[in-house]
Amino acid sequence: MKCSIVSFITIEKWTPEINARLVSNLLNQRKQVDLILFSGWTLFNKSDLLDVLKNNNKHTTFILEIGASYPNNSNPEEGFYIVKGKSIVKGPIKQLFANSSEANRNENNLISNYLSKLETERCFKVNNKRVRLIICGENNILKNRQKENNKVYFRSDDKELKIRFESILENTDIFLNSAHTPMGNLGKLKKRWAYLSKDSRACLFTTNECNEKTQKSDPKKSRPNLYKSSLQYIFIDGGEKEGLEEVRDKFKITTIEIK
Repeated sequence: MKCSIVSFITIEKWTPEINARLVSNLLNQRKQVDLILFSGWTLFNKSDLLDVLKNNNKHTTFILEIGASYPNNSNPEEGFYIVKGKSIVKGPIKQLFANSSEANRNENNLISNYLSKLETERCFKVNNKRVRLIICGENNILKNRQKENNKVYFRSDDKELKIRFESILENTDIFLNSAHTPMGNLGKLKKRWAYLSKDSRACLFTTNECNEKTQKSDPKKSRPNLYKSSLQYIFIDGGEKEGLEEVRDKFKITTIEIK
């Protein structure tokens, strides 16, 4: 199965509205690609998505975000969408949490509720592959132990929750992790993506190119760099892999074959 991940350029927490045209072009120009994962903040509103659907001539499954799905965004149209061809399969899907502190507090049974999301609305099939969507910092459902070389564990010690999470792992072929801005602690994150991809699974990560601090302090130095390695990662069977990269003025796309 051929999969692509796409990164865009975003300015001060938002992606240019021109993305609707870029998304349409990418979908129509990528032949034989079965699955495309776009970075977060993909499109401005639902109207943009409808334009993409109207102009889409391919049957590719793709995942993108309208607006901002977190924190607790009340706009019923905003969130991630899973689309195949001209049809919306699922959505909008809202981000449930963003960091480890929220997961540790586990207020209102957050971890159990998140597992329920992974078991239901976040799961779909592409070419008989079982795919699950993790949104941005939700990868904090996992934790690293520094004293054990950042070994990865499920964040909760609850036995029932562990069993549910292990079942999710066993019944997934591809994990998708779409984010909004480049993440820190890449050493820990790479361990998490490797963990999710072990036992013949795959894990694909993509995010936007964004440098808000530089843009505000010195706009002349804020040229975006889509060649950054921190924008996209691919892990298959526990190891980091390289795909076929293509960088243009406004986006980066990487494609890889997953067997």
